[in-house]
Amino acid sequence: MKNKLLLLLLVLIVQLGLATLLYSFGNHAQGTTAGGPLLNFSAGQISDFEIVGAEKDRLTLHLDGKQWRLADLDNLPADNQKVADLLNTLTGISRPWPVARTAASFERFKVADDSFERQLVLKNGTEELARLLIGTPPGLHKVHARLAAEKQIYDIPLTLTRLGDKPGDWLDHDLLKLAAINVTTMTLPHLKLVRQGDHFVVDGQTQGEEYAPEKVASSADKLLELHVNGIYYGTDNPRFDDAASPIVVETTDNQLRSYRFAKVGNGGDAVLQVSGFAPLFKVSAQLEQELLTVDASQLVTEDAASTEGQN
Repeated sequence: MKNKLLLLLLVLIVQLGLATLLYSFGNHAQGTTAGGPLLNFSAGQISDFEIVGAEKDRLTLHLDGKQWRLADLDNLPADNQKVADLLNTLTGISRPWPVARTAASFERFKVADDSFERQLVLKNGTEELARLLIGTPPGLHKVHARLAAEKQIYDIPLTLTRLGDKPGDWLDHDLLKLAAINVTTMTLPHLKLVRQGDHFVVDGQTQGEEYAPEKVASSADKLLELHVNGIYYGTDNPRFDDAASPIVVETTDNQLRSYRFAKVGNGGDAVLQVSGFAPLFKVSAQLEQELLTVDASQLVTEDAASTEGQN
């Protein structure tokens, strides 16, 4: 009896060894050994990539010199750091052991050619380097993934939140920033600032008027450092007041940039229209109010304000 049990145990060990050997050989034959790189190219070789969403929303990013741009959004600048972080993550992933490899599992894990959470197409010019299908998350900070040219499904360290399928998800939120040295005047509804040397002053300031330089600089920075919260995709038409004068910035090359604000619904954002840009932007409603209501009386020194109060 003992000899039979020992023989059965030996047979089982041999079968397990053969199965492991065959599985390993199959992976080697297909170039999918665990531990090797998932993608066989570097981030620096990628010049274009496309993200397709589950509902087939699609965006394309293109490298223009050193700047990534949104081909589907008037070629506006994308967030270079965000793009670089994603591409470095993708090209730095090592292959884990596959979790599945059957056609049925493609559908179950949402990595089929026509059913996925995201499809990433990475290119060098017109050459397609890889097509990666991203599916369901097996756990925290992981997703199932399959290269379109292979059957193996892996779970890789990535999240769908990093793979936005709207152009606005990749927008450079600082694209409206202006360098002070390139600006000559800023005309707001109740205030005009003029650059003198390396700083701005209140236009028409007369002797005896005392304005706090830090308050003037803060007002100027609200335009110079303008940060957008995103692209306005709402269905409600923004209500721009055509009778109101826009905010106008004049640059050193005599170019004018105008800003108009509008309200939409009761949300916390205002809608901003900027000359030279086709999309409408979302900005802070508080910023809108500050720019539209600031006047010279709010920029005086504390002493001057105190004197005015006494008078």
